[in-house]
Amino acid sequence: MNLARLSVLAAFIVTGVARAQAPAAGPLVLLLPVSTRALGLESVSIRDDYSIFYNPARIAPTNGIGASFARYESNGTFGAFASGVSVGPLNYGWGVEMVQFRALASSSYPYAPAELVSDGTRNALSLAVMAGAEYTYKRFNLGVGLKFAEDRI
Repeated sequence: MNLARLSVLAAFIVTGVARAQAPAAGPLVLLLPVSTRALGLESVSIRDDYSIFYNPARIAPTNGIGASFARYESNGTFGAFASGVSVGPLNYGWGVEMVQFRALASSSYPYAPAELVSDGTRNALSLAVMAGAEYTYKRFNLGVGLKFAEDRI
């Protein structure tokens, strides 16, 4: 067996092992819409401050910082901030979104969006931080993004 085939086989074996260690779902904040516009358009191809959360190839330079806040009954509070800037041919964007809520003592991780309206006793925080860049080449948008997300209990 040559070295190329052996390395491809090893990559499949390692990937299979790593996938088995993944949780059933990601942090709760990734399941929530970041703005009312994103909710109405189902996050499809929007080009505004909040595009960093869904599609880095749609980052648009802005004049300031976009902010979005929501309250889920008396239990959950959601907030998001995002902005973008154009430097030369590239558009850079960043965004932070978080939701603070009280989870039920009987609920298990990963949390579902229903936790935001239940009156629990355990304080929890779900956080996501994004950064990305966009470049347009002959009317074709290229984007790359980095995302860090976690839940804290």
